[in-house]
Amino acid sequence: MVGSGGAANESQDGTYQAQVSGKTESFRELVSEYCEKYGIDDYVDLCLAMIEQESGGNPNRILCRRHNPITM
Repeated sequence: MVGSGGAANESQDGTYQAQVSGKTESFRELVSEYCEKYGIDDYVDLCLAMIEQESGGNPNRILCRRHNPITM
């Protein structure tokens, strides 16, 4: 699960929960729809964490292709 706030917190089961901004969290429904469409339902939180890392939830902040780890 992804929460709002700062970095990442370790849960009792040894997994980590990324902390995302309210802006990023506002995309949860849209991200969930696309994850379901492409069969990666279990990765909604990971996708939100990536959005937080890359843009902080700001859709106007475009990451340059050469700096985007997904396109490297």
